[in-house]
Amino acid sequence: MRHLERLAAAVAGMHQAEVVKLAYEGCLSPEVLTGSAKSVDGTADGNAPARDAALCGLVANWPDVAVRTQILLSAAQRIQAPAYILRQAPGQDIRQIVAATAGGVHALRVIALAEALSRDWNLPVSMLRVEPMFDAAPEEPQRGLDALLANSFVLGAPVNIGRVADVVRQIDARTGSEDLLLIGAPHFGVAASHFAGSLPEQVARVRLGPMLMCLSEPPLSPPFRDFLWEANIRMGVQGLARDEVVRLLVDCLCESGVVPAHLHQACIRQALFREAMGSTFIGCQTALPHALLPDYAGVAAAMAVCPAGVAFGSSEGVPKFIILLVSSARSHDRYLGALARIGQQMIQARTRQRLLACATPADIMDALAGPEPAGRGLDTQ
Repeated sequence: MRHLERLAAAVAGMHQAEVVKLAYEGCLSPEVLTGSAKSVDGTADGNAPARDAALCGLVANWPDVAVRTQILLSAAQRIQAPAYILRQAPGQDIRQIVAATAGGVHALRVIALAEALSRDWNLPVSMLRVEPMFDAAPEEPQRGLDALLANSFVLGAPVNIGRVADVVRQIDARTGSEDLLLIGAPHFGVAASHFAGSLPEQVARVRLGPMLMCLSEPPLSPPFRDFLWEANIRMGVQGLARDEVVRLLVDCLCESGVVPAHLHQACIRQALFREAMGSTFIGCQTALPHALLPDYAGVAAAMAVCPAGVAFGSSEGVPKFIILLVSSARSHDRYLGALARIGQQMIQARTRQRLLACATPADIMDALAGPEPAGRGLDTQ
């Protein structure tokens, strides 16, 4: 039970929510849904009520019987709440977290969960991205959006990317007995009725070590204009160091009134503190500094276009596009959605070329509002 309580506390911390521990037999009742993050003993059946507006997560032990896992996932689907299902034996130690993704809908949430657990439990993180091998001579696996945005979190390890013939066996082989394997479940519609035979169910059958499955919808990817405006774009920035660019962008947000003036210094401190932990350069000529402020609701961004580049403390490259995100744990989903939207556009070489050719902030917004990538042929250099 201690393991489950620790997980519930970490999940609640992602949302600045309270943990409510439930004791029940066989079903979820309306009283169960009064808090923001739930730690659940046992399993649930599908007779769950509509989701409470405050509910931000369901945390449960992994049932011993597969059909009960299906019932629990069905209940999560019914109340439309993210579910975090943990399998860890009493006394079983964890030495590191391994976040495995295949570029699916849960990838960004799995990465965010890995970062939260790493910070809360003081454990290192390794990222494993695998792709199935469909023919004898496949093309090289590509860095996807999940691998790109992993660099914006404090993961402390490179992303391992591989294409394999047997995904299930490969994930298990690359994850030690004392590694906590994080894996996404199928999306809600599939998990609710067809969990048997799915990738996580197959992995659970062969794996002996601890596992944590995350069931959630992908974060909504809002248009740029939901969080970035012309007034918060600075073009032709040059001759400034990293910290000076961060201060410039915070100044923009405060001058435009998007961030209250009394949060000015706190915003700078948080953004620079995050950079001190590790560079937010994500590749694709882009850096994503961010400040998470407890007293700020929503998500806002400011952008600097630096044609000559800015040294951002990364040995992998020099960013020309600096996008500062300001948010709080209360806006976790919107924050992940904004990250996804930024990644979708900045991973495209043609978008970056258009941005460098822009003459006005209005042109920048037009370039960022371009079509989403088809998912192949993306340049990440």
